Amino acid sequence: MEEALNSVIDTIDHAHHHRLQLEDSLQLLNEAKGQVGTSASNSREQLKNHFASLKSAIVTALDSRLALLLSQVNKIESDATQPLAACEDLIQAGIQKAKGLMDEGKSLLESDHEANRVNMLDLKIKADRMALSSIPEVPDVSVVACISVDIPNSLKDHLVLPISSHGKVISRAPVQITEIEERPGGVLVRWGEIEEEHDQEVSEFKLQFCSGSTRSNDDKNFTWVTVCEGQYTGFVVRHLQVRKPYSFRLCCRGEEEKKWSRCSVPVVAMTSIPHYQWSDANDSYMTNSEGTTATKVTAESHQVLYSKGAAYSCGHSIVFKVVETGSIHEDDGIGLCISNEIQNTLKIPGSLFLSSTGAVYVNGEKMKTRLPAISANSVIMFETEQIEHKKIRATIESGEKSVTFDWKLERELIENQFTDRSVGFGMSVQNSKTTNLYFAMCVLCENWKVSIE
Repeated sequence: MEEALNSVIDTIDHAHHHRLQLEDSLQLLNEAKGQVGTSASNSREQLKNHFASLKSAIVTALDSRLALLLSQVNKIESDATQPLAACEDLIQAGIQKAKGLMDEGKSLLESDHEANRVNMLDLKIKADRMALSSIPEVPDVSVVACISVDIPNSLKDHLVLPISSHGKVISRAPVQITEIEERPGGVLVRWGEIEEEHDQEVSEFKLQFCSGSTRSNDDKNFTWVTVCEGQYTGFVVRHLQVRKPYSFRLCCRGEEEKKWSRCSVPVVAMTSIPHYQWSDANDSYMTNSEGTTATKVTAESHQVLYSKGAAYSCGHSIVFKVVETGSIHEDDGIGLCISNEIQNTLKIPGSLFLSSTGAVYVNGEKMKTRLPAISANSVIMFETEQIEHKKIRATIESGEKSVTFDWKLERELIENQFTDRSVGFGMSVQNSKTTNLYFAMCVLCENWKVSIE
């Protein structure tokens, strides 16, 4: 009976967990449906507004051009008509005078000729004065205006053809964020192209982020900051506050394009891993308030300063920036360790050490390959990958030179257990186990200052 009851309880628990997962999936589905509907509505409104504005601009331009051409026709007509009207007035006046002379002559012919002899003679004199043989010159039609218009038929095609291909409906941005992983004090963002959504081969990407949670690129309440621009397909955004949401988006452009593409839908993510920090338990060193920079303050002896806990996880990169240096000593340098036992050197088993002279030590043994000597403003990167239970493939990069080798260990590595951590919209980091190491520095003289990223 007890077994049956336990079976029922297990079934209920399993069903409850399954229901919660389905409810989470339903919420994501509703968000996706909402994104499709909202983006479609916004796109329709944007298209209507754009083409209404374009139509208004075109109609306004056509009306303006028509008014100008009509005014030119009116002016040419007015300028050409004025002399013709003057000539017409002159001819009409001549016609009226000739008609009056004709009427007067007819009247004299019908009157008493003897009685009107003097008037008849005066009519001849009046006719001579009127110069009846003189006719005003009328301009030939070849020299007066004959108004016409020149309307290129190609304009219609030049307007219609570009309009027929103007604008494009894009279902998604041509590049999308594909993965976000937590990093100490930051996140690693990776992205990829959607080939069918971009006409040209993408040659450059731009990653932006803002503080806070938003799923809209049009929200004016958020200020976007560009953190990466180039041919990269991944970037670590650093100096983020722990457990604070940030929004990330991406755009791209082709080699011959000046304008950036539309941005991808913002992805919200955060980090729960504190920033790398130096330990504040060593009196020979002083750390800043964030614990990211350590300064040697005594010159009594070599002292190893470790990180605050085994914070460095294999599979990631860690960057040291040497802000200032003191006097150089062979035992000065930085490295990674499997333990934080009190030491006065890092040339020991279980450590990976880069000396200030550029020499590399693995488990206390000096390697043949050398890197550039450490100096002020040096930037050194350690990157590791666990390839076996007690073997790590490590790369050290300093300046423009790097070295890679296998680091064999004689003791068990530190393993931390993590569950899946959701960091963004439909994304999670799935780390079942991570191998952690201490990072460390060891210097003799004062004024050495090293920051960690």
